[in-house]
Amino acid sequence: MTPSKAILFDYDGVLVASEPIHLLAWMQLLDELNLPKDQELILQSVGKTAPEIILKLLQKYQPTEVHSLEKCRELAQRKNFHYLNHARTALTLYPGVLDGLQWLHSEGIPTAIVSNGRRKEIYETTEFLGIRPWIKEIITRGLS
Repeated sequence: MTPSKAILFDYDGVLVASEPIHLLAWMQLLDELNLPKDQELILQSVGKTAPEIILKLLQKYQPTEVHSLEKCRELAQRKNFHYLNHARTALTLYPGVLDGLQWLHSEGIPTAIVSNGRRKEIYETTEFLGIRPWIKEIITRGLS
C-alpha cells in the first residue's frame, strides 16, 4: 500500500462537535430579528453558507421585503459573532481527535482542514482547542 501523503479533514461535525453551537447562534440571531426559531429550515440547510441560510429565512418570513446580499452578509457576521462567543466555552473535539492528529504528526503525515466554514472561525477555534499545531493547512471557501 502506498503511504499517505496527507490527510484532509472536514471540520464541523468531523473534528469538532459544533452543530449544537451553530444552532444556538442561529436561535440567538433569529430571536434578535423577531423571526420564528425555525430549527427545521436551519438543519435542512447544513452545508450552505450563513448568507444563503439567512436569505432563505428572510424570504420565508418576510416575503414582501427585498433582501440584499449585503444585508444577508451583515446578518451572517452577527450569527458568526454569536457562534464564536459560544464556541469559546462550549466547543469540543470529538473523542480521539487530538490523539489522532498527534499520531499522524508523529508519523510525518501532514494534515489539513478543508471546510466550507469561515477561515477566521476555524483559525480561532483550532487555536483555543489546542489542535492548531497539528494542522499544517486550513483551506476554506474564502479568505475571511
